[in-house]
Amino acid sequence: NRVSRCRLMKKAKGSTLTEVVIVAGILSTVSLAFLGTFAVISKFHEKNLRAIKAGLLAEEGMEAVRIIKGRDFNTLSTLAQSGPSTPQYLEVSPSTWNTTTTPEVVDNLYYRYFVVSPAYRTVDSDPTQSSAGNTLDPNTVYVDVTVEWLWRNATTSNSYKAFMTNL
Repeated sequence: NRVSRCRLMKKAKGSTLTEVVIVAGILSTVSLAFLGTFAVISKFHEKNLRAIKAGLLAEEGMEAVRIIKGRDFNTLSTLAQSGPSTPQYLEVSPSTWNTTTTPEVVDNLYYRYFVVSPAYRTVDSDPTQSSAGNTLDPNTVYVDVTVEWLWRNATTSNSYKAFMTNL
């Protein structure tokens, strides 16, 4: 009787060690799965943060162009005459925004520029970018502010576009 009790106790001790090893294996597998999921979520989070910041930089760029327009519409009008393919950049002085031909890089990641194009009016007086059959409006320009950045070796961009009128 006593011998059978000892055998049961030895068997119980061995099975407890086996259970601990199995549970440790299951926990480590589940932990690795959570870490993998966390890594994927972190990459999505980083991508979204960059996109949000780019959107804010594009919006800030549009506001800067509005400030330039408010100070002197002729600055934008002259840029529109130089052609829509000429990118311009922004620089901030102690008191206001200015245009420059020096590329603007924000946080060593975001490349911000804007393009000013001539605007036209349709027969219904609606603003348009198309010159086909439309009349050039010297008091309106089309502005496209774009922010580009690299994400996984591909260029991603965010832009704001608007017609601006000399009032």
